[in-house]
Amino acid sequence: MYISKLRIKNYKSFLDSGYIDFKENIFAFIGQNNTGKSAILDSIQAFFPTCKKGISGEDFHNGTKEDIVIELWFKNVDGPYLEANIYKDKIDKQNEKINEAYDLYNKENTDTNLKKYEAQKEKLIEIKTKELNEAIEKYGIDNEELYIKMVAKKGSSINKKYYNKNDEELKEADLKKILPQIKVIPALRDPKNESTAGNNSYLKDLIQMLDDESKMSIFKLAVLKFSNYDGTFYSHKNIFSQITTA
Repeated sequence: MYISKLRIKNYKSFLDSGYIDFKENIFAFIGQNNTGKSAILDSIQAFFPTCKKGISGEDFHNGTKEDIVIELWFKNVDGPYLEANIYKDKIDKQNEKINEAYDLYNKENTDTNLKKYEAQKEKLIEIKTKELNEAIEKYGIDNEELYIKMVAKKGSSINKKYYNKNDEELKEADLKKILPQIKVIPALRDPKNESTAGNNSYLKDLIQMLDDESKMSIFKLAVLKFSNYDGTFYSHKNIFSQITTA
């Protein structure tokens, strides 16, 4: 899974950002100060329900009463990704039943036990098909693309709601299942010093995260801010890393 497109309305410096396309491999935000690079990255953090960064009244563009709308498109939301994040427990339980039936058949090589074993394997296929179709329908996934819209309403408290491409509301609990986790790394003021900071290094956190990702099927979003860079936003496999001016 990776972010393929973004649109921001009524958030911070953006009345309407228009569509911002992201490359799967490497892409960059380059521009002068106060042109919205940080606002783009902030909007992505505010979008994810697992991120602590929220939306305040000050975030509404020029004090508008219009809703803040942040839209994100994700690609490569395929069967294996959905299985790993949505219904892995059900698959694991059925695989246990298959193993039990197989062990029984090995102990007692009878036609009855063979039929039980084959039936459990067929049940696994049924579960995978059913759960996949239900996930696609619930999240409105089309051709392995997931679209989610976040709407934040201004009031005594900020009320956020999420919708799929069919304008059906999605609960935050469901979003937490399908969206990658966010890893936020604070501003790196001096990259040179960071490289020699030992254990207390945000740069080391990033390197460790990249290393962990290569060993485990964990999807994380890393947000970094470098004060002496114009702005770079890059992704590596299933990790999204963002660098912008502080």
